[in-house]
Amino acid sequence: MLSRRNFLGTSIALLGMINGCSVHLPVIRKMQGGVRVNDTPATFDTRIHSGDTITTETNSSVVCVIGDNAYQLGENSQMQIHWRSLDDSWGQLIRPSYAEDGTFVNTLRMISGTLTSVFGSSEKQIHIPSATIGIRGTGVFIKINSDSTYFCTCYGQTQVTTKQSSQQIVSATHHKAFLLSHDTNNPTIISQDLKFHQDSDLYPLVALVGKQLPVDFK
Repeated sequence: MLSRRNFLGTSIALLGMINGCSVHLPVIRKMQGGVRVNDTPATFDTRIHSGDTITTETNSSVVCVIGDNAYQLGENSQMQIHWRSLDDSWGQLIRPSYAEDGTFVNTLRMISGTLTSVFGSSEKQIHIPSATIGIRGTGVFIKINSDSTYFCTCYGQTQVTTKQSSQQIVSATHHKAFLLSHDTNNPTIISQDLKFHQDSDLYPLVALVGKQLPVDFK
């Protein structure tokens, strides 16, 4: 049994660790197969910095939580991530120097493969080959093909801006999907059916960030 003095000492030490941000939750929450951060094989202790690239191999996947955002990359996928911190500086976190609570993810660059994600309330952008997608408090699914990108607003609102600066605002309560061509000279946005993902993919992601799907998601 701890004495009062030892208990107080332990409590103070723990508070010091928390205030100094020595305690953190893992960024990578689930992993299968081959996953790399930059060129280094990932583990559950891997820290992810602004500007890092996450890559999955065949028959591989990874689930990450950064701030109030959750991401699931499918196989043969590659994504680069950038954020700013509480001091509003890009890629320079106050402390610690890795992504966790207090981090505002601002920009994702989806290079290949598939991404299922739920986002917190701060504004973000996802860059895909032929467009930029503005996001806030939204659930999305993306699949990069060789000549097009399948993009689904699973719930919430997104703003799609093509390389030619044409814009389309998409509002959805339950999946609204489009196919965006990679032809920057003649970009097209074509309505699509629900493919490649389903409702059940979103439930574990919102749970990881302590949220629930909207009540009208059905």
